[in-house]
Amino acid sequence: MKGIRVGLVAAAFAGLFLATLLVAYFGLEEVGSAFLAVGGSGILAIALIHALPLALCGFAWAALLPGPLPAGAMLCTWARWVRESVGSLLGILPVAGEIVGVRILALHGVRGITAGASIVVDVTAESLAQVVYTVIGLTLLLLRDPGGEIWRWAAIAAGACLPPLSVLLVARNRKALRLLERIPERLAASLKLPWREDGDTLPDTVHRIFEARRGFVLGILLHLFAWIAATVEVWLALRLMGHPVALWEALAYESLVQAIKGAIFIVPWSAGVQEGSYVLIAAAFGVPPDAALALSLVKRARDLVLGVPALLAWQFLEGGRLRRRRRARSET
Repeated sequence: MKGIRVGLVAAAFAGLFLATLLVAYFGLEEVGSAFLAVGGSGILAIALIHALPLALCGFAWAALLPGPLPAGAMLCTWARWVRESVGSLLGILPVAGEIVGVRILALHGVRGITAGASIVVDVTAESLAQVVYTVIGLTLLLLRDPGGEIWRWAAIAAGACLPPLSVLLVARNRKALRLLERIPERLAASLKLPWREDGDTLPDTVHRIFEARRGFVLGILLHLFAWIAATVEVWLALRLMGHPVALWEALAYESLVQAIKGAIFIVPWSAGVQEGSYVLIAAAFGVPPDAALALSLVKRARDLVLGVPALLAWQFLEGGRLRRRRRARSET
């Protein structure tokens, strides 16, 4: 585990170095000007727009859990908000946000084993929705330009879709799940979450959730709507920078970027990967590289605007729970 952490830290620093090189190469002043063109009000508007995909992802997660949907959706939306915030701001381990999300559900009455299994299925549903999202983006590009250039992007996207599809194969295979069970089991133990309850194991619970096909299909659809809704953020940011694109172009652009990010998900915070992806694909949509880098910075600013309040609220609630536990011990 220590070797993995060292490797991830090295990958993060390499990504940050790459991002810095890209900004220096294309011009700090140009990138800064494009970023400032969006402004604080634009970043706030983009953060507010992101609340819709966030809520849709929360509902998708709730669809996998037993119980009434509205109450579960509120809890899962809160857990998803914290989960994304940890992943984008704190998570050096790729699964750090997911483990925190499981903890939030477990502390609010969801069985630990069910919470852990639900997030495996939720990640699978989101991965499959991302594949569909990428196919939609490629189709739109093909309709615009049926020439040879599209096939290069198709090859890149096809390779990028392999990791999301592999998630489905792992999640549906009991032996593969048992091999991978040791990693989340150790992480869960560090968070004092049960990984076996009443004889149930993670693979068995995962497959029970998969068998409720209605919830799984609903989860895929809601995640797909979330991916599509997030397109508006790219569309608005580029418009504010003075490089407007059509909504369908923003969808195609973002779908290819997210496909590459998903393929190289192992790099913490997608450091350098996100910036490089936006620059690599920008030319296909007439977006200059400085604006593409600024777009990536806008996305990271959005993560700060949404993530910092979520993390502060989460820590406040965790601190209150700890104080109540100590008070109860002192009274006994």
